[in-house]
Amino acid sequence: MAKGFPAKVWREGKRVSGCLDQKGKLLHFTKVNVAGEGCENLVPYVVGLIKVNGQVVEGRIVDWEQKEIKKGVKLEAVARRLRVDGKEGLIKYGICWRMSDGRKK
Repeated sequence: MAKGFPAKVWREGKRVSGCLDQKGKLLHFTKVNVAGEGCENLVPYVVGLIKVNGQVVEGRIVDWEQKEIKKGVKLEAVARRLRVDGKEGLIKYGICWRMSDGRKK
């Protein structure tokens, strides 16, 4: 994990940007109601297994409504701010997934 060193954050950011525009299909999911340390402000959130280009990846699902979450729904990769590291204030971005029905939130 790129923690604290700007060059490492930059390299990881380039890797993350290469994952954008990916499309996938939700295989399994669960709703998290009790978060671990550092994720308390995200509760409740949904994590899932997503099939992308023949591979299965895990990820957090964003911009969801309870009635929309179901197996087989189509998802798209989006970049989201995950956290701010340390006193330098480096912002950590990562890939999350949202419904790919064309709506923008």
